[in-house]
Amino acid sequence: MRDLDSFDEKQTLIDLSNSSEIAFEKIYHFYSHKIYFKIRRLVKSQVITEDILQEVFLAIWNNRSKLNTDKSFCSYLFCVAANKCNDYFRRIKREKQLLKELHLPAINSDSLEKNIVEQESYKIVKNTIELLPVKRKQIFKLSKVERKTYAEISGQLGISLSTISDHIVKANHFIKARLSAELLF
Repeated sequence: MRDLDSFDEKQTLIDLSNSSEIAFEKIYHFYSHKIYFKIRRLVKSQVITEDILQEVFLAIWNNRSKLNTDKSFCSYLFCVAANKCNDYFRRIKREKQLLKELHLPAINSDSLEKNIVEQESYKIVKNTIELLPVKRKQIFKLSKVERKTYAEISGQLGISLSTISDHIVKANHFIKARLSAELLF
């Protein structure tokens, strides 16, 4: 799918703007590898990179009707990725500030308190995952726990990559919101 000769970007973008899931999958397969490595260089974490990558492509899907097929899609895609990375860094900065204001031990501190916080955090995360709707929980566990690729999940469950991406992003948002609420109380 990465063969430039068989990839008509303009037509694929037109199809995508008309809500073609096949066009979305083509775009995803063609660009995800490049975007992945750009994000990975910035955030230095495979898990975070995968989450941000999915947020990037979810944003592309959600804004598909606004795509300008006369401008460079690759540049647009890299801009979306950079914005999602900046959002991630701002969120991390806010979380660190919140921990500091609440006088909680920092995540990277080496102490007995760190182990206790990590154990409690693990329990909270595990319980939060169990609150997800059945299908979303199944997809989330396949992706994050069993480390299956979206293609593997798609084959196993018979659903599209965009549906999988949507479930993962919504699960991540739910879990993050729930964990933020837990930190406040």
